[in-house]
Amino acid sequence: MRILVLEDESLIALMLAMELEKAGHRVIGPASTSAASLRLAEGERPDLALLDINLGERDRDGTDVAMALLQRYGIRSLFVSGDVDMQRAMRAQPWGLLSKPYDPRSLLDTVRAIDDVLSGRVHEPRLPGYVRLAAPAGLGRLMPGHQPRAASFAAGASN
Repeated sequence: MRILVLEDESLIALMLAMELEKAGHRVIGPASTSAASLRLAEGERPDLALLDINLGERDRDGTDVAMALLQRYGIRSLFVSGDVDMQRAMRAQPWGLLSKPYDPRSLLDTVRAIDDVLSGRVHEPRLPGYVRLAAPAGLGRLMPGHQPRAASFAAGASN
């Protein structure tokens, strides 16, 4: 799977990229700014974006990037972040949120579950319980441990 990584902390970005590549994914980036990540997405069209939300930029954050990726290219994101404004994040229709700090295995399990849905190998996602999933349309919040039906979970995946 082609995965865009947006992370402003270089050591975290490097470790994240290495783990994803070891698992057989193609990493796009990592980018450290919102502008760089959008340029990469335009040229590479990733299948998934892993986005930190707090980038230290005054006018944009990872939520803005997620919304732009969804609107421009139909790419949904997985937020990998510590501090999240849930109401704002939900407007980007993310796959969910993996809170920092996280274990690399939990990240890879989550990416594998998203890949299974995107590739059509499964009809219902089987994300680990520690991932806060995007709720079905209309609920407007992230729900810990929620296992929605495939139709509601994947609704934004092919936009």
